[in-house]
Amino acid sequence: MGLKGSFREFTPADIIQMLHLQRKSGRLTVRAEGRDWVLGFEDGRLVQANCGGFGAPRLGEILVRQGYLDRETLAKALTTQAERPRHLGAVLEEMGIVTHSDIARALSFQLQEIALNLFFLDDGDYVFERVPVNYDAEYTTPVNTEFILMEGARRVDEWPAIHEVVGGGDAVFERVNDARPARPLVQAERTVLDAVDGLRDVNALVSALSMGLFETCRILAQHAGQGLVRPARAGNAPLVEPISGTQPAGINRVQRMPPAACAAVDAHAAHAAHPAGHAVPRLWWLAGALALGASVAMWAALGRAPLP
Repeated sequence: MGLKGSFREFTPADIIQMLHLQRKSGRLTVRAEGRDWVLGFEDGRLVQANCGGFGAPRLGEILVRQGYLDRETLAKALTTQAERPRHLGAVLEEMGIVTHSDIARALSFQLQEIALNLFFLDDGDYVFERVPVNYDAEYTTPVNTEFILMEGARRVDEWPAIHEVVGGGDAVFERVNDARPARPLVQAERTVLDAVDGLRDVNALVSALSMGLFETCRILAQHAGQGLVRPARAGNAPLVEPISGTQPAGINRVQRMPPAACAAVDAHAAHAAHPAGHAVPRLWWLAGALALGASVAMWAALGRAPLP
């Protein structure tokens, strides 16, 4: 017997928490907003993820989406592969286009971004099955689900304030002349600031930078809060996540908050500037405690119907 139900009973975070704590292996399918999310777990760790109902994106497509190569180069690599069949990753490595680490990093990022989209869903159905999960073990590094749970809680907490600043996917930002950052920028922050040109909209920036929707928008909102960039054109089009190849509708339905709520963005920026030993915010501890409590409740509810 497997495990199935709806988000009215348990949230995606509850389910992932349980699979992590019980070190389950199998496939979790979530059906919501007209799409299927399929996550594969091995000993409680995330090893596979795809979304959209069209199967997992192939390695070449993932590398193109994340900016490691262009489609012309991919076509040449596929031709080479057809002449002497072997793993596409091996072909790309032989051509000197990407390294083994590049491929592993791209696949890991893909897994994380798809899984983290689940945290923005508020309605849907799920089923977990104890079935073999086939994944590219040569290049895939299993993702610790503790990270997914903590990062998902952080994103859900911070997104309303970020969304308030960024607006829609067709919004355009421009640099503020002579504005200087209050502290040295890390590489990701510099990359986003350099990409703001007053011409490309938010969706175009997200696609071009290959950092993911959340992280690009978070940094863009942070720069706006510090006066380094400002809106050149408002927008209300949906925000699109090109890394996973989906448009996470849940993230576009977030309730708009008062402008004062945007102070949370600057609070996060201040926290990021502290050393790694900085204390974990109390909200994160609370989120962890609530998730654990929900998992205990789930186990009790399933006491007579254990997972296979």
